[in-house]
Amino acid sequence: MCGFVVFIQPEKKFNQKLLVELGNDIIHRGPDSEGYINEIGIGGVFRRLSIIDPTKKSDQPMTSGKISIFFNGEIYNFKELKAQLISENVNFISEGDTEVILKGYEKYGKVFFKKLIGMFSILIVDRVLNKVLALRDPLGIKPLYFYKNDKFIGVSSEVRPLLRACNPEVDENALKELIVFGWAAGKLSNYKNIDLIQQGTSIEIDLKTSEVKEEVYENIFNFERSENLDISNIKDLLNKSIVDHTMSDVGYCLQLSGGVDSSYIAALCSENSSRKLKSFSISVEDENFNEEKFQNLVIEKFNLDYEKINFNGQNYAEELPEAINYMEGPTPHGGCVALKYLNRKISKFSKVVLTGEGADELFGGYNRYQFLEYFKYIEIVKKFIPSSVIPNIYPFKTLKKYYRTSPAIFSSVYFDYENLWKSMPDIIPLPGHRDKISNKFNDFYDKLRSVDQSSYLSSLLIRQDKMSMAHSVEARVPFTHCPLFNKLNKMNLNANFFKNETKPILKKIAVQKLPQELVYRRKVGLLFPYGKWLSDKDGAGAYLDYLDDSKSKIKSYVDKNRFKKFLFEVKKNINKNHNVLRKLIEIELWLRTIKRPKGEILNG
Repeated sequence: MCGFVVFIQPEKKFNQKLLVELGNDIIHRGPDSEGYINEIGIGGVFRRLSIIDPTKKSDQPMTSGKISIFFNGEIYNFKELKAQLISENVNFISEGDTEVILKGYEKYGKVFFKKLIGMFSILIVDRVLNKVLALRDPLGIKPLYFYKNDKFIGVSSEVRPLLRACNPEVDENALKELIVFGWAAGKLSNYKNIDLIQQGTSIEIDLKTSEVKEEVYENIFNFERSENLDISNIKDLLNKSIVDHTMSDVGYCLQLSGGVDSSYIAALCSENSSRKLKSFSISVEDENFNEEKFQNLVIEKFNLDYEKINFNGQNYAEELPEAINYMEGPTPHGGCVALKYLNRKISKFSKVVLTGEGADELFGGYNRYQFLEYFKYIEIVKKFIPSSVIPNIYPFKTLKKYYRTSPAIFSSVYFDYENLWKSMPDIIPLPGHRDKISNKFNDFYDKLRSVDQSSYLSSLLIRQDKMSMAHSVEARVPFTHCPLFNKLNKMNLNANFFKNETKPILKKIAVQKLPQELVYRRKVGLLFPYGKWLSDKDGAGAYLDYLDDSKSKIKSYVDKNRFKKFLFEVKKNINKNHNVLRKLIEIELWLRTIKRPKGEILNG
C-alpha cells in the first residue's frame, strides 16, 4: 500500500521542491521510502509502505527500459503471473508484485491489466508511445483522483496534492449529495473540477498534447444471470480469497467486529496460520451498540491474541476533525471516526489488517434486501396513485416516503429527507451516478445492488483506505474480490431469496465454522449512540453551535432563514435527528478546512 502523485504538462519542467511537497502531502500513505521522476513534461513522487518484498529492489517508481510504473495496492495472483512471464523468458530482479505489472505491461500492453486480481491504482509512463495510462481496479478499492486544466494534468492517490495546482472550490452538486447520502457518488470528489476515476476505468493521456481518452476496461456490474446457485463453489472462492489476502512479508492482523463477516475471516485465518493471530476490536460502553459478547466468542474459539480498544463520546469528539481532514470531506459513515481511532492503535503492532468490508454488498446483507418485493410494489403503485391521497401513517408511510424518490437509491438514507427538502428545497440532489446506473436495469433487485455495489460500497472502501492509511496501515478486504463478485452477480436469484434472511449464502457457509448464535443474530454494524454524544455540550455537542455561529460556512450554500428554522426544529430532538445533524456538522467542519496546502504551489 502506498501513494503517488504525478503532474503532467507538455514541455514543462516541474520544480523539485514542489515534488517534495507533494510527497509530504501523502507521507502517511508511505513512510518507508520515497522516489521521484522529474523530466520534461512529467514529474511524479511515490511514497512507499513496504509490505511485499520490503527490500529496495521493489522501491518505486520502477523503470524498465522506457516504461515506468507508479503502483498502489496488492496483486494477489502476482506469483502465478510471474511464473507465466518467466516461462516466456521475462527476467526479474525483485520478489514483489510491482515488477510483475511493469514487465507484464511491457510485454503485453494494457490488456495485461485484465489478468490482475487484487486492489490497485496504477499509473504507467510509456515513453515509447508517449502516453501515460492511469487506472483503478474493477471494484474501486484503491482511490485515484484526476484534475485537468488546459494542458496541465494531475493524477493523485488523494485530493490534497492536487490543491497545489488549483484553487479549491466546493462542488455544490456534490454538497447536495453529501447532505442527503453522506457520499457524493460517481466521479464526484467533493471538489469542483477534480474527478474520482471510476472503478474499472482507465485514463490515457497523450504526453505531447495532453489529450485524454477514458475507457471502461472492466465492468463488474453487468448482472447477467447465467449460473445456478452453487454454494460449494462460492465457499471455495471465498476461502481462497481470504487465504490469498494474508500474503505479506511483514505479517498481518485482524479487525474483529463480532459480526459474521470479520468472524469468518478470523476462522479461516486461524486455520491457515501457524502462529497466534492478533485481533483488534472496538468496544463501546452503551449496551445497545456493544458487541463484545460476540467478539469474545470468536476470540475464545480461535484462541486469538486480542486487543480491545475502548471508544467513547469524548474520543469521537476529539478524533472527528482529524478523520474529516484525512477523509478529505465529510465521513460517509459515522463509523469512520472509530475506524481511524482503531487504526491508530493497530499501527503500533502491524502494517496490514484484514477487514470484512464488502460482504453486505456482495451477499445482500442490508435489511433493505428483505423488502425487495415491497419496494417493487411501491414503484408500481406510485405511478397510479396521487401522493395527495396517500395517508402519512403506517403502513402507507413508506409509500409516501418514496413517492418522489427511488427506493433503490434512497433506502440507505436513514433520516427524514423529505422534511429536509421541504425546509430547504435548494439542496435536493440532481439526478446523478446512482440514477444513471440503476436506470440501466428493469429488475428491482438489480437496481438495488447496482447502487450498493457501485456507490455505497465505494464510500465504504474509500473510508477504509483513508482511515487506515492515515496511520500507515494497509486495510485488506477479502470479500471485495473480483472472482467473488463475478460469480455472485451471475447467480439466478430472485427477490424472495432474501425474504427470511439477509446474507443467506454467507450464513450457510459461515455456520460451518462459527457459533449459530453469532451467525443468525441481528446485525448491528459500526453504529454508536450519536444522539447521546451530540447531546453532550462538553463533547461532540459543542459542534452543533458551529452550524449557526458567525463563522458558519454551510450557510453560504443554503437559504439562511430556512436553514435556521430547520436547525431549530431538528435540535429539539437530537436523539431522533442525530443522522442529519451529524452530516451537517461534518460538512461544516470540512468547509472550514478547505484551503491550499502550505508551501510550494504550482506556478503556471
